[in-house]
Amino acid sequence: AGDNLRRPATSHEPLQLRVSALGGAGRRWWFLNGQPLGETQGQDSLPVRFEQAGSIELSALDESGETARVAFQISE
Repeated sequence: AGDNLRRPATSHEPLQLRVSALGGAGRRWWFLNGQPLGETQGQDSLPVRFEQAGSIELSALDESGETARVAFQISE
């Protein structure tokens, strides 16, 4: 939480990460700044492209109703 991420200086592509959650159960629904992003099963990861710089809140909800959230910054 609170990290500042940016793409490599030599890259002109958007920052790309694979996100996953430890713990929880079953299917997970992912949200980026409150908007649906995708879903994964179990410990599978989800590829995410960050097209714009700014404040990011990434959250996940699993089948049992458990949630997790992390906030960070994307820089140019």
